[in-house]
Amino acid sequence: MQLKEIFLALKPKVSKLWYNKYALALVVFTVWVLFFDKFSFQTHRSLSHSISKLEQEKIQVDEQIIETKKQLFDIENNKEKYARERYYMHKPNEEIIVINLEEK
Repeated sequence: MQLKEIFLALKPKVSKLWYNKYALALVVFTVWVLFFDKFSFQTHRSLSHSISKLEQEKIQVDEQIIETKKQLFDIENNKEKYARERYYMHKPNEEIIVINLEEK
């Protein structure tokens, strides 16, 4: 019964508000903009989230590009060193000894 009493107490106040055409127009407009419009709050929020994800990916890609450029510069300047370390290439009279440093 408490809920019914609360509803009956609020009914005159709410009904006066609904009769005011400006308040009604404001409520309808607010609901429309927040939920049904092309640029609704939910759409704006999801697009904002997507933008932040893409900006983080851009930062990661930029870091990878910098690292790749450093590797390319190192390869171009030290081709023999790169081939020996990466592909274990050696001259005919040489032996290659590979030492793996693994942390336990």
